[in-house]
Formats: sequence, C-alpha cells, structure tokens
Amino acid sequence: MAAHRLIASARVGLASMNNLAAGYYTAGKLDLALPLLEETLKLTKIKQGADHPDTLASTNNLAEGYRAADKLDPALPLHEETLKLTKAKLGADHPDTPTGFTSRIAEDTAFEPFLRDRFLLRAGPRL
Repeated sequence: MAAHRLIASARVGLASMNNLAAGYYTAGKLDLALPLLEETLKLTKIKQGADHPDTLASTNNLAEGYRAADKLDPALPLHEETLKLTKAKLGADHPDTPTGFTSRIAEDTAFEPFLRDRFLLRAGPRL
C-alpha cells in the first residue's frame, strides 16, 4: 500500500511540474518552462519508461516548448521520437497516434527550412 501511495505521489509531482511548465509556456516565459519540461521528461522516462503515454506526452510537450523558443534542432527529433514510439505502442491506425502532427509542423513556417534541409533534400522529393 505504501508503494502505491509513493507512485501516486510521484505522478502528482510530475503532473504538477508539467502544469507549472505549461503555465510558464502560456505566459511566454519559455526560459522558465523549458527547464521544467526537460526535468519532467527525464523523471517521467525513469519512472514510467520511454513508451508510456505520460512519457510520450512529456516528450511532445518539450518538443513544443523548443519549437516555441525557436530551438528547432532539438524540437523535431523529439517529435519524431514521439511519433515512432506512439506508432510502435498503439499502432499507426490508432486514433491517438499523431499521424497529422508532421503535416501540422510542415505548415509552420518556422519549421519550413528545417524540414526542407532535413527531409526533402536527404530523402528526395516527397509528394
């Protein structure tokens, strides 16, 4: 019973960290949000494992934080990791698999040069 309370307490702590980071993110205080998002992801991976839904959400949150801070180099690999692990865990056709996230990112003009360099030139033309 004590172990269950400890696990529940750890989840509440991680959720609180994530919520605080989300508040900073919403307030435009990315300098405060990013370290919390990084720590939340690190601890969630340790406690839940790399492919747990909470870890996947934390990975995506950090990627979005990096994107908002114009840190595209670390953002896109995190989005790629999230998609890969979600497909492996849930399957490509599962409604929670973010199949549309790459098209959403591709529509973001901030990602356009990064995507062009990373995918289109390396992988050849995509139609």
